[in-house]
Amino acid sequence: MNIGEIPDGPVKHILDCLHPILGGKEGSPNDMGIEQVTVMKGTDDLANDEIGITIWGGKNLIS
Repeated sequence: MNIGEIPDGPVKHILDCLHPILGGKEGSPNDMGIEQVTVMKGTDDLANDEIGITIWGGKNLIS
């Protein structure tokens, strides 16, 4: 799924706040370098109101 197809929701809001890490500007991060996003909810190590997000980047993601 293309992250651009998710117009609203907690995951999109979190990614939009990652501009200091991903590059870009506030509300518009340089997320084109993201290759994979994994979202977890309801796992043993997360509280009921928490989500876990793991991001894998490629060559266009700043380090």
